[in-house]
Amino acid sequence: SLDPETSHFLRDFLLKFRKKEKMSILIASHNMYEIESICDSVIILKNGKIIIKGPPKDLIKKNNCKSFEQLFLNIST
Repeated sequence: SLDPETSHFLRDFLLKFRKKEKMSILIASHNMYEIESICDSVIILKNGKIIIKGPPKDLIKKNNCKSFEQLFLNIST
């Protein structure tokens, strides 16, 4: 629930930090735009079980969706 300017700053910071430090970052979020734009790989849980995992772009294409948000809405119902 960050304002747009802070969200942009944080996304940019995390991407640069991850690249510089060559490390993984675990993010838990309900903001699918952030997940799609930041993450190389995602895991979605439902009732404590993995229901989908993989690179966001691959999952979007495989499930014939226009965005990761659409994919999330399709599988969460």
